[in-house]
Amino acid sequence: MKSYTKIPKDSWRICETIVMRYPEQKKEYGEMKEQLLEATPYNDGQPHSNFPSNRVENAIVKLSSNRMLRIDRENKIVEAALARLDEEQQKVIRVRYWNETGKVIPYLKIRDVAMSEITMKRTVFKFLYFIAKKLGEID
Repeated sequence: MKSYTKIPKDSWRICETIVMRYPEQKKEYGEMKEQLLEATPYNDGQPHSNFPSNRVENAIVKLSSNRMLRIDRENKIVEAALARLDEEQQKVIRVRYWNETGKVIPYLKIRDVAMSEITMKRTVFKFLYFIAKKLGEID
């Protein structure tokens, strides 16, 4: 059995923020990648400066920006943490964090899950612990 340490409060908030932003960031990153793949180079026969002027170059610059690299890294960490959970546990994460309200749902309001409140708390802790560990928030 692994021994888990307590996740500091500020690290917990950081991890929850990353998890809550995951769906919109995944969509944004996917759209940027799709834009890159669908773009065709533009050549008007004129010489250009060193600044990226066509769509392909702009998409590549945006994808290689620090923000996009961070988004990609965070998305991969969240996806890896989700892959470690079974279907019922994933459902708890989806309902708790990725709902219409945009807020964290309390455990007692999560319905249609065959888990007790304590088991749901353990599931969320394992999920966030993995994320915190991969982000370097805890040792």
